[in-house]
Amino acid sequence: AGCTLVQRKCVMLCCAVQASGPATIYFMGIIMGNEKLGLSQSLKVAVVCTGVGIASWGDISLNVLGLVLQVASIMVDATRCCALQKLMQANHLDAGPLVTIAHVAPFAMAALFLPVVLFEGPTLLNDYAKWSNAIPMVLLSGLLASILNLVVFKIIQLTSALTTSLSGVLKERACILVAMWVYGTHVTKLQWVGY
Repeated sequence: AGCTLVQRKCVMLCCAVQASGPATIYFMGIIMGNEKLGLSQSLKVAVVCTGVGIASWGDISLNVLGLVLQVASIMVDATRCCALQKLMQANHLDAGPLVTIAHVAPFAMAALFLPVVLFEGPTLLNDYAKWSNAIPMVLLSGLLASILNLVVFKIIQLTSALTTSLSGVLKERACILVAMWVYGTHVTKLQWVGY
């Protein structure tokens, strides 16, 4: 869903919408019993989400389908992160990051297999000569994504899904800076205030 928004909208809005995930994870954590509703925590999440809202305000060319898909992606990710936290912090289980990846990866592959075959398969087969040179880069990207998952799982195990999500906002800011540098994306003064 995130890729659909990037294809249909600028990188800035994609990062801004994705950065609003901490609120979703916080409320999902309250529902699942991972977090307790508290003023201090609520204020921290509110400050982050308010900044995201201010940063998004100046971006007027919105694609509703892309936004809906991105929000649905955030909801599913919040549920996944909170469920992982419950699993990895359970006293009766020894679910370290490697064990968790070994159990999660087959389900992730099964969930993604059909959409890849339906939506990407024909293009990949028809244009094999164009992208076959990129296979080493794709494998390297997969390796880096696996390492990132190990780190995220370990952070969730030691802290919480909310902490991981809030620290992810910094990553989103780095993405925005890279988008400015690489793509020449313009950032308004209002968006700078939000960031």
